[in-house]
Amino acid sequence: MKSLFRVITESVLRVRINTNKFMKGLEAEHQKIAASKKQTMDRLNGLTREKFLQSLGEFGKGIDVNDKDFYDKANAALKLYDDTLKYPQKPKYGGIDLLFLAYPPQPVESLETMIKKWTPGLEASNQKALEVVRSAAERANAKSEFIIIPQYPDYFYEEYKTTTFHVDVGNGELGFTLFLEPVKIGDIIEDRAKTASEQEVLDYYNVIQEIQKPGSTQVPKWIRLYTARPTKDRKFYETATSLPHGVFLGTDESSVEGLAGDLGNDERRDIWFGMVDARNLVMTREHGRNKDYMVSGSAAIKGRLELVTPGK
Repeated sequence: MKSLFRVITESVLRVRINTNKFMKGLEAEHQKIAASKKQTMDRLNGLTREKFLQSLGEFGKGIDVNDKDFYDKANAALKLYDDTLKYPQKPKYGGIDLLFLAYPPQPVESLETMIKKWTPGLEASNQKALEVVRSAAERANAKSEFIIIPQYPDYFYEEYKTTTFHVDVGNGELGFTLFLEPVKIGDIIEDRAKTASEQEVLDYYNVIQEIQKPGSTQVPKWIRLYTARPTKDRKFYETATSLPHGVFLGTDESSVEGLAGDLGNDERRDIWFGMVDARNLVMTREHGRNKDYMVSGSAAIKGRLELVTPGK
């Protein structure tokens, strides 16, 4: 089925919305609702007030099917049945069946009707997500393509909107999750991309940085950080003026020692400390008052790094 949702495209920065995955989720949800309702209707086919009361045995006697308070009295009888007999044998019908007697289910709405209900809220969310990514890409001077994909919610929102998006960069190897309420980033890829270009890698982390802290890629911002680097590279870091892509840093010395252990090898590592330009740093984790970062592209160093703890 052709999507009825408006596709929003920004050709200059190559930032666009793709609703194909969302549409598939919407169609799957429609099929699920239709199947569930058909199953219920088949099971309840022929159910009447009389049959419901008969299923309660002695507890259903004395209730007039024409009583204006029939549903309240029948529900009370059902609860009394349950409380008294403690389920030695379950009644043929239960509370959900009584509810369907009280409010007969309406026919399943068409997929087209469901789409029309979703359209205003989804387009509004699409526009907001587009503005967030587009403005961040503008500030970061990004040149890569960004594809914003609305995610179908895990449960059916009554307000017919989604606030979660997946953002693919370039060929799709790099991506992150964008939340709108409030605006925040999740699922940042920390491993080195295998097929993404250097430009895509740089744009990826810079746009994330701009979403997290608007304007942060525009002017230098020096922060004090620790990093753990292999002792075999000590000469390089003694005179380094910048840190290469993929280096992990943290505000807490013990944190970077832990990060070093997480990198998966047993080589000795030095602990360095210095002032690093935060513009090309992406925050990967915040734990209490401490923060961990990863360098995207390269990050300038103010002065020289200080060797705090030589590797043992």
